[in-house]
Amino acid sequence: MDILDVLKSRLAGLGLTGREVEVALLVVRGLSNREISKNLLITEQTVKDHLSNVYRKALIHRRSELAARVLGLDV
Repeated sequence: MDILDVLKSRLAGLGLTGREVEVALLVVRGLSNREISKNLLITEQTVKDHLSNVYRKALIHRRSELAARVLGLDV
């Protein structure tokens, strides 16, 4: 299992949809909402909606918390 599979598994374990996993992985890579929207061919509002769902499901509030959770850096 490679690192991408591990990260996807951690995100799926939070109850995220496939698209939410995609958005979350791009956030972890450091992309902005605008860059994510262009990458996935969706609107920035849709990116924000997906992130809102991700934050709610993961019980977090910020991109940095998302990255820490996905990378296993929770403290």
